[in-house]
Amino acid sequence: MPNKNAIIYILLLAIIAYLIGERFIDATAPIPSYATAPTASINNSAVVPATPSAGQPVIASQQPLEFIAAPGSLSQLVLPKETEIHVLKLAKGGPAVVEVNRPGKNVALILISDDNSQVWDIKTANNTQVSHIFTSSGTRNYMRPVITLNGADYPSAIQFDGNERTEENNLQSFLRSVEKITGHDKIESFASSIGPPIGGFRVNEIISDSKLQKVRLAVTPADQLPSITFKTILNGVAGTYSLSGQLIKPMTQNLLNTAYVPDTNEYYMIKRSIPPRMQQVPVMPQPGQAPSAQWAEQRMRMQQLQAEQMNKYELQKLNENGQVIQTIPLGANIPPMEHPTGITYNSRSKRLMISTLGGEGFMYTYDINKKTWTAASLQQVDLGGLNYDEFTDSVIALRYPYAEEMYYINNDGMIVRRDRLNLSSFPGIDDVYAKGSSSKGITIIPVKEYLVIIAGEASSMMRFMGMSPDRIADGNVRIYLFNRKTGQVQLTYAN
Repeated sequence: MPNKNAIIYILLLAIIAYLIGERFIDATAPIPSYATAPTASINNSAVVPATPSAGQPVIASQQPLEFIAAPGSLSQLVLPKETEIHVLKLAKGGPAVVEVNRPGKNVALILISDDNSQVWDIKTANNTQVSHIFTSSGTRNYMRPVITLNGADYPSAIQFDGNERTEENNLQSFLRSVEKITGHDKIESFASSIGPPIGGFRVNEIISDSKLQKVRLAVTPADQLPSITFKTILNGVAGTYSLSGQLIKPMTQNLLNTAYVPDTNEYYMIKRSIPPRMQQVPVMPQPGQAPSAQWAEQRMRMQQLQAEQMNKYELQKLNENGQVIQTIPLGANIPPMEHPTGITYNSRSKRLMISTLGGEGFMYTYDINKKTWTAASLQQVDLGGLNYDEFTDSVIALRYPYAEEMYYINNDGMIVRRDRLNLSSFPGIDDVYAKGSSSKGITIIPVKEYLVIIAGEASSMMRFMGMSPDRIADGNVRIYLFNRKTGQVQLTYAN
């Protein structure tokens, strides 16, 4: 009888051979037509798409995209000032014809497609020089798209990671990426299409549109700002900061997710409690030996103990160096705590307040003087990012995950008011924060009659929950000052 392993090996070889055959069949198949695709051209004129000849090797030349740039790194590639940059974007793949007709001009093309098998057939006219071609894909599995320039294979495309936000109504994040690579703070045109246009793309003019120019944000000078400081993490460094983004005093990073009590210069944090060790750890039976009843009972007990401790938390008191100086158990008369999302200190009532997502959601309070616990239901409203607000004598909490919604919580842990930030008046916030997005957050810190709003950095709620931010543009941060009395918004920091 044949060996089982040999049979499996033969089957695997057959499958691999079949897949390789499918690959070559796809590679030599005729390129499909896209007769129903809409036309996307700057001047609504058409280009006749070129029909590849049978056996043309453009599809078969696909290979992993390589970085090809100036000596050093891609970030050092700076194009001459006179070079024009034109951007073309396809939402769906397929052969796309591009005619570049800029007489006597040097042109750089940025070609964006979410399809790794994209084919770009580029033709120039009237002594137009295409000096650089950049490609960008919306997927992480980058493959070099097939590019031909005037009928010849073009292997020197430069991978450009700038596809994070290329909507026509907001190109600022994309323009930042363009500037970092090319040294240009604007592009000459931008055209997009769902599928390859019937008549192809035409690049034959410069579009005069402010959306194609990087916005230079006006930051309020530091000497015109009130003297306000706050604790946060900025560009990866935790500490006390000024509105202009100046680090005043560094701090231990684990103190960020804490509530500070200025009266005693101490910090409080919620921490998952460590399960107690079992006195008798079950010993695994020897191979071939049946488990004893005692072993089964000890194993079951250990599993129960682990399940019980999975969502058990305790309150810890820390000194300014981040060292634990006291552990405070939760009250026996309150619901079990699950998934805490924020903690803050009410300096008037001398209470700590803690929000959770568990079940219907609870707002826990701990009276530091009386050493008593209470809990109030949040009625299925998920909140986090807590900060005590002296201006309204309440706790401001942010709706999870939609951080623009602010809730005001009274001293008893009850929701008494809800506001929604009008972020449209915050200059440049679209660059670093997607309004209404469930994957990105902002931090709101109330100080007197002001709200300090940090966008682009990991939000306080996300840090508390141990989540990684999905930011639009890594490393770009905005700090705003919002005056609740006058409604004035000031941009105080932008990197």
